[in-house]
Amino acid sequence: MGDIKHGDANVHWAEKTFGNGKSRGITVKYKEGSKPAQSYKMTPNPHDDPWYNKNQGKFYDEAATELAKLLVASGATPATRSFPRYGKKIKVHNVEYTLSGS
Repeated sequence: MGDIKHGDANVHWAEKTFGNGKSRGITVKYKEGSKPAQSYKMTPNPHDDPWYNKNQGKFYDEAATELAKLLVASGATPATRSFPRYGKKIKVHNVEYTLSGS
């Protein structure tokens, strides 16, 4: 778990396990917003990247920062902002991940 700040947005993140416990993703919560937390499964599986296995905190900080950038771009005020829907792609440590719900 951790917290990041991008612009005026404070985001809390936590690692999320999917399915059989081998697939990984992230849950993010916008602290200033009133919407519930959003969870994403990340494809390809981050475990397939050797860098992830030794740098999990950095990985999730980077992923949360990329999601916060999309959040801030989605609206001018906390009430109008939301995290991206499934199907969006983010890049973490030079690997592109597709975000899905399960």
